[in-house]
Amino acid sequence: MVPSTRRGVSAWPPAQPRSTSQAWAPVYLAVSDQDRALAFYRDVLGFEVRTDTEFGEGFRWIEVAPAGAYTVIALVPPTGEGDPQPGGNAPFGFDTPNLEAAMAEFSSRGLEFEDVMGGEGPVPPMAYFRDPDGNRVLLVEETAR
Repeated sequence: MVPSTRRGVSAWPPAQPRSTSQAWAPVYLAVSDQDRALAFYRDVLGFEVRTDTEFGEGFRWIEVAPAGAYTVIALVPPTGEGDPQPGGNAPFGFDTPNLEAAMAEFSSRGLEFEDVMGGEGPVPPMAYFRDPDGNRVLLVEETAR
């Protein structure tokens, strides 16, 4: 892993999900199989399992997050027709201090990336990967803030 210059974390997992909202509530991600999603986010991406509990009748609540992150990702199956469905763009992305190093590490774990975009002018390099449900997640090389 390539050391980061901020907070002493490695190139992955990133320190904080990038979201369009600064809320502290969970970010919801539609998944079709919670066990498969949990295995991917925990075992492939190395996320912490913050909550994995059953409540109500047949309802399971799972939250995962990169180590040290404030915002958690709730891995939830759709419960109705109007709910978001698996396979779209995830409502979040992640920073990494070195996109090339993170992509190399995760590619060695079987993760496939789309072509790198950006990297010119003010647009940082970035690439999408997909989780087992086909949700597209963006990985962005962090820039000075």
